[in-house]
Amino acid sequence: MAYNRLDPIGNERLDVLFARLTFFVVQALHPKATDLKVEDFMPEFSPVPEEEPERDPQAMRNKLLFMNARLGGKQRKHGDPS
Repeated sequence: MAYNRLDPIGNERLDVLFARLTFFVVQALHPKATDLKVEDFMPEFSPVPEEEPERDPQAMRNKLLFMNARLGGKQRKHGDPS
């Protein structure tokens, strides 16, 4: 029961199941393929991306103003009518 709490995927590891199934099918259809392993059929998961560092609020504002100008927007002062 404690293992189930630690397992991030759940009770069933379908990636392992299908890797083994594919391995056995390939072994049955191609008997000369002896250098294969079950790990050859396992999917490769990408690493967890690193979090973006916090951005400077002034740099974000400058980028927003730049994109607004590039898209033809008008720069309004606070309190200008719409």
